[in-house]
Order: sequence, then C-alpha cells, then structure tokens
Amino acid sequence: MAEALLRADDTTPLTSDDFVDVHLCFMLIGTNNVSTTVGSMADEVGAATFYGQTREVIETIVGWNPDCRFVIATLLWRDQYMSSIDALNAAILEIAAYYAIPVCDLRKISGISEFSESWALNDGLHPSANGYRRCLRPAVRGFLRTIDPVTVT
Repeated sequence: MAEALLRADDTTPLTSDDFVDVHLCFMLIGTNNVSTTVGSMADEVGAATFYGQTREVIETIVGWNPDCRFVIATLLWRDQYMSSIDALNAAILEIAAYYAIPVCDLRKISGISEFSESWALNDGLHPSANGYRRCLRPAVRGFLRTIDPVTVT
C-alpha cells in the first residue's frame, strides 16, 4: 500500500508539502490489493495487511493536514476476484466507520457490472475511458455534491 502515497508518476513519494492546500482527499484504494492479506481492525497501523496499510495512509495524511476532509470509495464490480473485492469492501466500510469517513459506494452506484463490463472495463479490472465518462465521473460527482454542494460542480 506504500504506493498509495506516491505521485501519479508512481516513483516520487508524496510529502506533507503536497497536502498543504488539499481540502478533500478522495481515496480510491485497493484495486491492486486483491491478493493482500485483509487482516482486521486489530492490526497495528502500518501492518502488512490491507487494514494496517489503509489506516497508515489515512493517519499519515491527517498528520500532514488535519483539516483535510476524506472520502473513501469501495471497489468496483469485477469479473474476477469478487470474493477478495467483497472482503476489501467490508474492510473499507469498517475503516471508514472507525474514522467517520464518508463512503462513496462505487460498487453499488457506479453502474459497472457484468452488463457493462465489455465497454466499462479495459481489462476486467480497471475502468476504460467510457467507464470513467459514463459511470464513474457522474457517480462520484453526484456523491461529492452531497458532501460539499457549494464547491463541487
């Protein structure tokens, strides 16, 4: 999960300076963690489990910018790995409840399913341009408007 705190180029670590002016952090986490040990809330922050690593990301960013507001998203439907995805989504819901973070339940509201897979997912795992445009963008935008209707357009 250490890659969750890397820049989009996947090589440069993020630092506290990157979060100085961040007011909202939308966390899409877990897509590449389907083979990670899920663990439990009893795991220490930073433990080599999904729980430990996700909590480390949250606590690190809060340490950098306590005023940053979080939203965390559940994982999308996938043709493969559904038992792992369901376990990770359950973990996301528990972690979000623990930290009182709103959850954007993309599994339920994205419109990505076995019926849209052919055009919505590139590789059965990652959304295609059409998946983003037709499903994810409207779902996320609509959800964020419920969180912050003034600044989300």
